[in-house]
Amino acid sequence: MTIHITREEETLCLEAIRRGAAYLVVVSAVTGCKPSIVDKVVAGLVASGQVQRQGARYRLTAASPAADTPAYFHCPAVTTPPIRPGRMPAPGSTGARLLALLDRPRSAADLPAELGVTKTALVMTALNLHAAGLLRIADPEDVLHLLLPADDPTPPLTRLEEIVLSTLPADTDTTERAIIKVVRRLSRPLLASVIARLVSLGLVTTRRETDGTVLVTVAPAGLAHVQRRGDYPIARPDVPLRSERRIAVLKVLADCGPLRVTEVSRVLGLPQTIANALIQHFKRKGFLEKVSDARWAGYIPTAEGLRLLSRLPAPAAA
Repeated sequence: MTIHITREEETLCLEAIRRGAAYLVVVSAVTGCKPSIVDKVVAGLVASGQVQRQGARYRLTAASPAADTPAYFHCPAVTTPPIRPGRMPAPGSTGARLLALLDRPRSAADLPAELGVTKTALVMTALNLHAAGLLRIADPEDVLHLLLPADDPTPPLTRLEEIVLSTLPADTDTTERAIIKVVRRLSRPLLASVIARLVSLGLVTTRRETDGTVLVTVAPAGLAHVQRRGDYPIARPDVPLRSERRIAVLKVLADCGPLRVTEVSRVLGLPQTIANALIQHFKRKGFLEKVSDARWAGYIPTAEGLRLLSRLPAPAAA
């Protein structure tokens, strides 16, 4: 059967992709076009060089006149109203049963079996209900990741935002580098965008150290968020202490300071040249300071040095 494409349908699909609708089912729900029409339109846009296919995902090319969307954005295809709401089908019996089950935010992984429908049918039902303003979707790239009642105040997170929030330690701050080590294949610019989104929601806070390191701390609202999970590995901070000797120098000055280089050398049993090199290293990093300008004045940890010590893991039991 020949599928005829109108100029209006092509324009609608291109606009939906510009807004961030990255998958066939999302473009279909936003535009009201049948999936077969969307597939045909996208094939033409790919042939003309305006759209790229990356697996099942669509994105604009630089050649497209509408290519002005950022590299990362939060749920634009889901938070943006449908382009042609009049074309959206009314919720049916499956939609009514789905809404009855959504008394709280919940993952929809087990809902197809519970409702007796296929995963694809449930995705389309959820998208149609969202278009009608009857529920909210957390992640347009994984529609069934989390569904929320329309009146639920919980700020929904995409899967990637959920992962980053869940990796933050509850008892201390951490660094972007530590998060990237835990969340594989995550670039620093993408992580920065995710953190900015979490900061805007009040779920995390950040601060920049004097050496340029950005420290990330989960806020009380982030600890209580329904999508913060306990089954992700924790991104413990990288601590710039590479040996027990460096840790010992910082700790002895915190416990017994102010101490001079000769005193640190004697207490720890280190050659004076090594004790002096370690102290000067920490001083350059901003972790130690002299108590006065006198030549023989002792050293104590700065506020950042004490914070560094607080991030150290507890010593292993003997």
